[in-house]
Amino acid sequence: MDDRIVSWLLDNAGPVVRFRTIVDLLSTQDVQLVTDALDNLLTCQVVRVWLDRLRGGFNPDNVWSQRPAAFANVMGKLVQLGMRAGLQPFDTLTLPARAWLTDTIEKTDGPFRPTREMMVVVSFLALAGYSETKYVSGVLKRQLEFLFNRRPGIVADNSLAVSPTTTDLIGIAHAKGIMSDKELRAKAEAIVEDVIEGRTRITLPTSRTALARTLVLLETLPRFRTVRESKWFVETMAALGEWRTDRGTYRFPEDRVPERESGMWISGDFMALDDRNRESAMECESTFRVLWIQKIARSAA
Repeated sequence: MDDRIVSWLLDNAGPVVRFRTIVDLLSTQDVQLVTDALDNLLTCQVVRVWLDRLRGGFNPDNVWSQRPAAFANVMGKLVQLGMRAGLQPFDTLTLPARAWLTDTIEKTDGPFRPTREMMVVVSFLALAGYSETKYVSGVLKRQLEFLFNRRPGIVADNSLAVSPTTTDLIGIAHAKGIMSDKELRAKAEAIVEDVIEGRTRITLPTSRTALARTLVLLETLPRFRTVRESKWFVETMAALGEWRTDRGTYRFPEDRVPERESGMWISGDFMALDDRNRESAMECESTFRVLWIQKIARSAA
């Protein structure tokens, strides 16, 4: 990582990118530095707006929609803004979703198949850092086994094969109990290989056709070796160089990484980090994203 570029980020970034640079890029142990950055993060407008959307309470009928307050949107956006397990008030505001998951499973008699709503909740809780919670971990492992055993070419009739969703991949990639277990990790890699090789319903975008969605995927998929070694990943990372500036930072066109009034976070509809009215906002945001993706790939190798 270029220390000069990181220093430039710290000098020019707004509260979100500054916090994430300190905590995620630098992994600093300076408690006072982190505390000050967190205080600024929690009081900034964009974080308060999205935290308020969690304060409305958890509604299992609104986990997946184009409404900003849908669980998948608000959780994806808040993680993007720096929220994660262990931070207050985030832990308090995610408690109703975690309680719903526990209650739903414990009230089920006998074996169960996770519903679509449950998989969305579980996957985004894992994304936020709750993957070691008993039922989050259990559901993700169950879904992994189900997807592995229903892969194309494994089932006798390929019409019965089950394709993973992008939400499944987000959950599995952020599940410590899966990614740290040799046998389970191998199964996850096999599922992802089907995606990379075009054997599933997931179509991987390119930065030239769908930059925002590509950036969202790049914060998850490089955790898999199969992805890091793929032609798609190598070519996609190289293509990001199109937006590299002369000083080594990056600046994506604002209309290619939009912040819409409604849409799907997972599709790249809620991409703004800090206030984009600031002169250096887009350059800071774009540069952070590239450095963060590079670190994810490096750390997973």
